[in-house]
Amino acid sequence: MQLYFKDFCLDCSKIHIADLVLEAHDYTLGHHHDFYEFFVILEGVFVHEWDGQRQQMSKGMYQVLKPQCFHRVYALETAPNRLRNIAIEKQYFESLIQPVAKLIGTKMWEIDELGTGAFEQFENKSQKLIQHYEAEFATYVVESLLMDLLLEKLYEGDEERKGPSWLQAACKKLEEGQLMEEGLQAFLTSCGKTQEHVTRVVKQYYQMTPTELINAHRLKYSCTLLTTTKESIVQIAYQCGFNSVAYFNKRFKEKYGSTPTQYRERYRKTFY
Repeated sequence: MQLYFKDFCLDCSKIHIADLVLEAHDYTLGHHHDFYEFFVILEGVFVHEWDGQRQQMSKGMYQVLKPQCFHRVYALETAPNRLRNIAIEKQYFESLIQPVAKLIGTKMWEIDELGTGAFEQFENKSQKLIQHYEAEFATYVVESLLMDLLLEKLYEGDEERKGPSWLQAACKKLEEGQLMEEGLQAFLTSCGKTQEHVTRVVKQYYQMTPTELINAHRLKYSCTLLTTTKESIVQIAYQCGFNSVAYFNKRFKEKYGSTPTQYRERYRKTFY
């Protein structure tokens, strides 16, 4: 399905803002469009599919999408699932980001997460935009919102992206499900530093050991596999680098307050 900006823009405005609310297991039709858009998850849990990729998104997470990006979202939570979506006319968006586009690079299109303060600021500003919509006022607010998001990407202020570039690169691999089966040695090799140096830097930025950091990413990645695949608990445990299913179950329950099976049942999707 193709969406055109001209079909829903108001008073020749260059932006359009609206909330999308889905009940559990509801979904949007796959579509693409001739404009840029960015959306922020306000509450609930979604799975976002775009251009052959898929990722679970929860409160505070956001993404900027290019024109002609084919995408759709599914709601997982039983509670209200709501995201705030802002569509921006193509030429106008490109004029706004032109000064910083090269600095941000491909990070522009990656899913990121707003910190608590940045999320509250986005929610307050965008709510004012919805309540007092006037074309000229809307333009100023949207420019402010977009600049806030771009600054988040420029400075990468979230806790999971701290540290020197070599540590960020290794953590990025963990986020993508790499290095987990091989564990600590693969992580150290990816860092390209001695174990003593890696341990010192990881403790400085994350207040944990490299092994604890790896296990945290293993548990986080297991959540994605539980909610987006049909793999068994055993398969997921080993794929995430846990040699013992019992140990995986124990650590998972300590972290999330439920067993992997209970977690999967809670967030089970209906679109397979």
